[in-house]
Amino acid sequence: MAEKKENGGPTLLKEKLKSDNICGIYLFTGEETFNKDFYIDKFRNRFADNPMAEFNLFSFDGRDTPLNTILTAIESYPVMSDYKLIIIKDSGIFKSVPDNEKAIWMEIFKNPPDYAVIIFDESETDGRSGLLKKIKENGIYVEFNYLSRHEMASWIELFLKKRDYYISKEAINELINRAGESMGAVFNEMNKLVDYCGENRHITEDNVRLIVARSLQDKIFDMLDNVILGNRDAVFSCLYDLKLLREEPVKIISLLGNSITGITKTKLFLSTGSSNIAGDLGIAPFIAKKYIIQSKLISMPRLKEMLACCTRADREIKIYGYDKWVVLETLIIELSSKQAADGT
Repeated sequence: MAEKKENGGPTLLKEKLKSDNICGIYLFTGEETFNKDFYIDKFRNRFADNPMAEFNLFSFDGRDTPLNTILTAIESYPVMSDYKLIIIKDSGIFKSVPDNEKAIWMEIFKNPPDYAVIIFDESETDGRSGLLKKIKENGIYVEFNYLSRHEMASWIELFLKKRDYYISKEAINELINRAGESMGAVFNEMNKLVDYCGENRHITEDNVRLIVARSLQDKIFDMLDNVILGNRDAVFSCLYDLKLLREEPVKIISLLGNSITGITKTKLFLSTGSSNIAGDLGIAPFIAKKYIIQSKLISMPRLKEMLACCTRADREIKIYGYDKWVVLETLIIELSSKQAADGT
């Protein structure tokens, strides 16, 4: 798996879940929410069967729960149990926190209650945060990143093998290409394939093509490939398909802009000699591979022009209220108006 291994990472998590003593402070972060939620559910299940679970299992949305409410849950003793579980979603304290609150949390992290399992489930953190550093010292910190393509393929094969299904390597590659980098999306598509194949235990590439719809992001990659290569007919064929599928123009423009930004950043990192684009950008390795290929086929000035076109198109829809599809079609014409530069 591609989780970072600070403080033992997932290995220690598995050991903790098997042990009698799971108390401590945990910080889970990273973009792979499927894997993160999997471990949080494992902890939750340790408490769910307790007859007094409602008094010993607390889940808070840190964005709108008063601090005193959370502190009361932490400081109160468990009811007819040795332990209690407190899950705090998006507290924000590892990014920005008032000094008085920081002092309170710092004291809890230094001396956590010996009866509490406190899990912070954070979408965003700042590596410079003093509270985050204290967690790394006294607690367990795990960053759940997207799996590499190899890791994803191994997970797919193992998942299906446990259900007595065989999937070819070609089918695995097609499944990843279509479903994208999210384990959650791939998980959903595997269940569809199992339902479709039924007693036929062999999942083929044709099965995947029939059942698994290509993700919007994958279609955007195709569109950009054709824009960069100057294949205007193919570009407009992609756009026509998206229109038939009733995709939202604003979302298409956003994904185009995000992809162009990713290609631009990739080009910059490559110019500095970076060999870990996936790590630099915090993206799945197979997406980084696409960006690397695309970045070598287009110049930096042209990328900046394309990004400016996307920004303007977004403003024309959101601020001026222009017709969405007219704006998107005009944008595609602009992006396709010049063939790829020499990659300089």
